[in-house]
Amino acid sequence: MELFRASYYNLLVQNGSTTLLFNGVTSSLLALDRATATAVMPLLANERSRTAGVGYKDWRPPKICAADLPGSFADRLPELIEAGVFVPASIDERDALRSSYARSRARAPLFVTITTTLDCNMRCYYCYQKDGNLEQMSFDTCDNIIEWTKEQLKAAGHPKLYVDWYGGEPMLNKAVIERYTAAITAHCDRLGVEYKASMLCNGTAWPDDARGFVARNRLQSIQFSLDGPERHHNKRRGLIDPNGRPGRTASFGEVVGLIGRLIGSTKIYLRVNVSA
Repeated sequence: MELFRASYYNLLVQNGSTTLLFNGVTSSLLALDRATATAVMPLLANERSRTAGVGYKDWRPPKICAADLPGSFADRLPELIEAGVFVPASIDERDALRSSYARSRARAPLFVTITTTLDCNMRCYYCYQKDGNLEQMSFDTCDNIIEWTKEQLKAAGHPKLYVDWYGGEPMLNKAVIERYTAAITAHCDRLGVEYKASMLCNGTAWPDDARGFVARNRLQSIQFSLDGPERHHNKRRGLIDPNGRPGRTASFGEVVGLIGRLIGSTKIYLRVNVSA
């Protein structure tokens, strides 16, 4: 007969006449009435230290089987094991957590967010970007990021790479996007690493061959920002003039037109900014 014991990672909190039983590994939460709590308390052993990493070697809860549980709990042992309240008496919970963490790390994707520039071709009044003409990422910096990405993939053996293009307005520096993507996708393809990319942008500064750009750079999703209906959007999100001054050049039609051209080539998200 397999024996079990209370998890070291159980925490008890008194809440009026109810005792809350929480397990820190599974995040399960049980509410015990007074009678059930009184019956089950001896099986949970003395309350553990709340200081991380302290007291595990001295944790000595009793070993139990289903017959040792109070009547209302006896039939629920499988549920309580799944909830992490009780664990097999033979296991070391810390070793099990280390192994689980290592397995998760081995399967975890590498996430990289790249800001191509802090500059933007709009001057929305609520945005942090006010100055304009800010420096864009250079090819040298891009190449450094390429090498760093390769090192991270090699060091941890990530099976997937997710890249998020960000700004400012990332499409003001399309050359960096093209350069990084060409180098890294070739590298990922050689390694058998899955590559996906996404972008947050304002929907302007796109090339005529928008669908080709999406395909070349493997953009799985793009988030476009709108400031509500056309008349509101164009008041708030006007494109700057050639001298860098805030303007009122309408952008709604350009953004919506681009979205129409891209439908079917990538997943599209719309972020709509609303003000009172």
